[in-house]
Amino acid sequence: MTTTTIEPQVEDEVDDGTSEQALEDKLFEVSAGTTEDGRVECEISDYQEVGDEIEVVAELPWGETFSERMPFPERDDSSEFRFVRLCERAGFSLTSVEQIRGATVEAEKEDGDWRLHTPEELTRAERFLELGTPVVVGGLVVVGVALLPITAAIGFAVDEDEPGDAFDSEVDMIFCWILLTVMWAFAWFLMFVGLASVGLF
Repeated sequence: MTTTTIEPQVEDEVDDGTSEQALEDKLFEVSAGTTEDGRVECEISDYQEVGDEIEVVAELPWGETFSERMPFPERDDSSEFRFVRLCERAGFSLTSVEQIRGATVEAEKEDGDWRLHTPEELTRAERFLELGTPVVVGGLVVVGVALLPITAAIGFAVDEDEPGDAFDSEVDMIFCWILLTVMWAFAWFLMFVGLASVGLF
């Protein structure tokens, strides 16, 4: 992968007040094109095949252009080829690649050079593991805390004649609490699996 920064050509201009307006316009474009995560939106201006790579040229909001070369995609596989991911982030696919000219994508600066932002998308299984673990653990904690007073109340509600004798010992009460917590946590987990299976996660 080779990244090349193309410096914009600067022509001598007569200072007639337009330079200040041009600066303000550039700064406005910079502000409007900056994303919440600190990256900058850029426009793909061209792409071409160079040997076994594809060179993509993009323009930043203030007029600076840069180019980046990516391996030629041997398969339509976004998990392996950056150019496929770039097309997808632009909203297209390899079958409609000609439409990426003029498309807006994100760029970020790494080691002094601008690079197109093409993160590898997580598979459903990876996304499930990433999101599922904190959800299940959080559900376990919330449910456990919520069921603790309920479990304690069972000891006073089950035996009306002798309240508090539903459990023979504190160990029995703790065991019941753990059992209820695990059951509810498992139900929480099944609900999350169901939502993930229909693509909500």
